[in-house]
This record gives sequence, C-alpha cells and structure tokens, in this order.
Amino acid sequence: MNRSTQDDVREQLQLESFGLTPIGKGRSNKYVPDATADGFDIQIELKSSDIDKGRISTCREFGLKKLSEYKKVVFIFSQYRKANGKTELLKHVFCTPQQLSPFFDKVEARIRQPSERCTFGGLNEWEAAKKHLLQNGFSGNIERLANTFERGTRQNDPRIKWDDVAQWGTVLDDTRPREHLKELLTKYTKENK
Repeated sequence: MNRSTQDDVREQLQLESFGLTPIGKGRSNKYVPDATADGFDIQIELKSSDIDKGRISTCREFGLKKLSEYKKVVFIFSQYRKANGKTELLKHVFCTPQQLSPFFDKVEARIRQPSERCTFGGLNEWEAAKKHLLQNGFSGNIERLANTFERGTRQNDPRIKWDDVAQWGTVLDDTRPREHLKELLTKYTKENK
C-alpha cells in the first residue's frame, strides 16, 4: 500500500521490514496510528530518525489529547541513512508507552506549567483562572475558552533523542526483526491484559 507524503518512504520500509499492516490511507487530520501486526490487537506508531540528526519528530500540536492517544499504542523507532537517493534503515527500537513515560511526563509538564521564560501560560494557570471565573459568575461559554486555552498550550513537535529511546526501549534483532517484534508484542499483550 502506498503512503502519502512526508516520511512515507521510511514508513513503507518499516511496514515491509516488520510485516505490518497499515491502518488507513495516508495522512489525516484525526489521529490514526500507522500499523497493526497480524494476530495482535495492538496499534503501532512508526517513527524514524536520521542517523546524523539523532532526534525523532513526534507531531505538530502535541497536547494532552495526543498524549492520551500515544499512551494507547506501542512504537517502533527506526534509525536511517539517506545516501545516493536511497533510504536505508539501520537500527530499530521497540518502545511501550510505559518505556516512553520519561518523555511523556516531560511534555505534559511543559503543557501544564511552561518555564518561567515562556511568555504563555500553561494548563495549570488556566485551571486557576477558570475556577476564578466560575466563582465570580462568568456567564460566557467556559468550554469554548477552555478549548482555546488548551489549543494554545499544545507543543510544536517536541523531539525525542534517539539515544533516549535506545536506552528506554528494546533494540530489535536485525537478523530476525519480525520474529523479535512478535515476541515483544506477545509479552506486551500478556503484561497489559
């Protein structure tokens, strides 16, 4: 199946390397994980990192809703090199949501309470302001304000360091990637019943 733009070549290589089935067709304005594996009721998010950059892009407008969605899927991170117009996948790391909790916690902290240098408020400040508004008889649509504030606290593509995912997750055996992935998915399924 062909994917649309962006990192599609790498994603297609990941799908083929692990024998995964893509979910949906191309990109969407609604979050849809990238793939599933036959025999497992688990959704998989595929991400990749240029070996020279060492960072993994997540997504635009990363807010609490995206965080909640990402905590329901497992991840395969692939490191790649692009040379002479060809893309080569070099190394793969499998991560569960639990293994990614240091990253998730960091993003949530930034959403809730940005650094003092930031000129914008966080969701913690909004909760205090919302409480004050409600206690003082605010008659407008508080949910519209809440949606506006929540949208403004979303992070613009927070990056994950390749070294971090390699430390937190499990490096997949490149001599038997499909089999190793199935073993990890089986273990994850048993531990998360």
